[in-house]
Amino acid sequence: MMGNIYLENDHNINKLLPITVGRETHKISKGSSLFLKQTPTSMRFIWRPKGKDIPLGEWNNNTHEMLVQVKKAKQWVRKNPDKEPALFFKPEPEKNYLSFHDAWSIYWKHYCEKTKERTANDRRNKWTILFQYFGQDRPIKDFEIANGGKKLIREMQEKLFFDRGVYSEGKRNRQIMKGLFQYGIFKEWIDSNPALYAHPDERLNETYKKTRTERNQHIKWKYIDHFLNDISDNFKNYNLTDLATKLHMLMAIRAGVIVRLQWSWYNAEEELWTIPAQTPGLKRLKHQVGEEYDHKIPSTPEINKLIDKLRAINASKKHVFHSAYEGVNQHLSEDVIHDRLMELSGTKQSGHGWRKVFVEGTQVGGFKQFIIDRCIGHLGHKQGSWGHYDTGEFIPERRKCMEWWTQELVNKGLII
Repeated sequence: MMGNIYLENDHNINKLLPITVGRETHKISKGSSLFLKQTPTSMRFIWRPKGKDIPLGEWNNNTHEMLVQVKKAKQWVRKNPDKEPALFFKPEPEKNYLSFHDAWSIYWKHYCEKTKERTANDRRNKWTILFQYFGQDRPIKDFEIANGGKKLIREMQEKLFFDRGVYSEGKRNRQIMKGLFQYGIFKEWIDSNPALYAHPDERLNETYKKTRTERNQHIKWKYIDHFLNDISDNFKNYNLTDLATKLHMLMAIRAGVIVRLQWSWYNAEEELWTIPAQTPGLKRLKHQVGEEYDHKIPSTPEINKLIDKLRAINASKKHVFHSAYEGVNQHLSEDVIHDRLMELSGTKQSGHGWRKVFVEGTQVGGFKQFIIDRCIGHLGHKQGSWGHYDTGEFIPERRKCMEWWTQELVNKGLII
């Protein structure tokens, strides 16, 4: 290149002497990243964004026009940092097929018209994971059974879920895909539904399904020390799943609330968690909104110890159990807690049933029923005409109950 001399315009380029051997490269103007490559037989423009040469064709007294184009190209690159700069000059060809995401967009509008918003939001999070795995631009026709669609879905289940032991989530993601493909058959996008066929490994969760019909499957309090000691060797990890399961055991609230805990819900000065009434998992009725229906959980030294471990992992995130793997919801699925307890107990202890263990244990501990009810977030005191007047929170009494409970679990063998 000729030092710091810039050609600037066609007039200066016309003054260039023809070269007989080799090649020379000249910069057109300062800051443009546009160059002119000169050989004995041609003079061609090249653009160098990020040090990569992109050919732009022969020079034909069109320097000004090319400078304008390069300026527009640089603006486009700034707005599309994930795309190759060359695509500005050679746009991606228009798709002549219906993509996985485009098909979903049509189906999703139809689905949301007849589905509750909360359910739709939960499903959207699962679709985000599926798009990341399969790719949004994959043709919907790829999922035809004749094109290997059944194998595609089974491989997804294995890699995303079964390899982690999360069988219920693997089944659920297949089932939500089944809805799209069934709609696709109706719209004549595809001829078959590959998601109709269950993966053989889904049967590994059959025992869990049976016990879940008895939602209160649980271990008797008098055997709890044996249970905690039996699982101790397999419960020493500090991954998110085990931390969520342990916190569920200590706080005795539903798994759906545990995974949605947010750092902003904790008042460190009062050592008190306040769960908003609208949180899925609290199971408040539509009219039960506002602060009087929030659920408050006094923290304890044992709970704080787990929270400190979680701060080291997710302190900068919105959710205590933030998980980028779970998509836009960005928190663990509640199913991991249910599955983990069933795995540890040999199907003797379900996630929901643990709250029954809490009730039985605290009754043995001598605590009054109205305190126990408030600890687990039940609103029995709000029923009937008296419920309008009963606004007592009994935080000191509930704190004593929670302190006894969490200390008792540790004494009986829970490793935190």
